[in-house]
Amino acid sequence: DGSAYESILSPIKLTEYDETYDGSTKAKLTVNANLKGYYYAITGNGKRSGTEITINGGLLEGTIVDESAGIYHPQGGTLTINGGTIKGDTGLYIKAGDCICSVGSGATIIATGTKKDYVAMKSGFQSTGDAFLIDNADYPGGEPSADIEGGEFVSAHGAAVASYAKAGFDP
Repeated sequence: DGSAYESILSPIKLTEYDETYDGSTKAKLTVNANLKGYYYAITGNGKRSGTEITINGGLLEGTIVDESAGIYHPQGGTLTINGGTIKGDTGLYIKAGDCICSVGSGATIIATGTKKDYVAMKSGFQSTGDAFLIDNADYPGGEPSADIEGGEFVSAHGAAVASYAKAGFDP
């Protein structure tokens, strides 16, 4: 029923607590299992770039209504989704500079949330109800990018794939 997960904000967070981080090491994660969290299944930190995340299978789900994402990726790095299901009010939210997101044919991205207007946020995100969202909000590191080679994108109330930009930036 998911109740065991209610107190876990995000089961996995790739971050760097040391203010002197120089980008010389990478945080690497490979997922072949189910992960549920209150806000996110996986999240990063905009100050910690250089991550390598590979999703091969499983269900990755953010569960809180109108505030969750299956994956929130605000850091620079690579995110490769070969398979599995990413699910949340917004399924997959990419905000990072120099983020290369590759979605393969075995992946399903699902958004269950209410459609909301985009709001550029300095930190964090607001769920929009879109399945796959790319946010160019002048976040550290530059513009995010994505390479979609297949997969299934489903939104109950929003767009399958959406791109937003802070005023003055290209979507």
